Amino acid sequence: MKLTEWLEELNKEFQKDDIKQRDRPWKAIHQYARDFRVPVTFPSDITEKILEYFNSRSKPGTFESGSLYESVYFYDSQFWPVSIPVFYGKVKLDAFQSLYSMPPGLRREMISDEKKVLDYRTFWCDCFNYALGIEDIRKDPEATLFGKELLLAGDQKLRNAALILSQSIPGTQAIFECRMAVEMFFKACIAMNKELTDQGAKHIGHDLGKGLIEFLKILEKPSWEKLLRDRLSVFPQIHDRYKPQATSLKDLWAGFSTAQFLGSTVIRKYSTSGETY
Repeated sequence: MKLTEWLEELNKEFQKDDIKQRDRPWKAIHQYARDFRVPVTFPSDITEKILEYFNSRSKPGTFESGSLYESVYFYDSQFWPVSIPVFYGKVKLDAFQSLYSMPPGLRREMISDEKKVLDYRTFWCDCFNYALGIEDIRKDPEATLFGKELLLAGDQKLRNAALILSQSIPGTQAIFECRMAVEMFFKACIAMNKELTDQGAKHIGHDLGKGLIEFLKILEKPSWEKLLRDRLSVFPQIHDRYKPQATSLKDLWAGFSTAQFLGSTVIRKYSTSGETY
């Protein structure tokens, strides 16, 4: 069967089931991978053809969609977007293709340094685990509601920080978005272990030191305390959030990378999709 014929039959089913237009291409891509038993990555020739089919039958802008997850990576005094692509089936992803806006020459320079490659791959794996796991937990009916609320609040702060840092001139206010993300991730980890109530969260308040202690108890990682306390020292006090900031790019990266690591750590603990790849 030709692709167009297959899509026409599938679209009739979508119409019958009142599937929203914006959801149709993504469901079609998933169905294609299942029906034809082939891996499908995004973007690819097949996804472009499927998107083109539905785009020609819908209002302009209906299918505008970002990646599965967008983060940032600091290299050569700049923040570079890191895109985890949408994909279906079993595929092979190239971590360095996620740095889509980095000039090829600079990317080659980065790849030539083994330590920098290791650092980036470790960060990329954190992003990949996070991208898959956050949705896994969001849909998990057994996850505690309070824990999910805290996790999604942290997710919002982390994404806000990435957006701010990806601008041509990174905003220093990103450090407070990162700080709040860390606070939420600490509390989410404790709450999802069913050891935190709303009152308990108020007791921890904005004290990252208190949150860290409880967080490490859940993870059973006491050896992490010194390292994480050092990394948390980059964050200003919460009462300084209304004051002008003079945060350096390196400190912004230290704050963001810490938030990303902690978010990914929570994901790996509570999500079945959160294994390290």
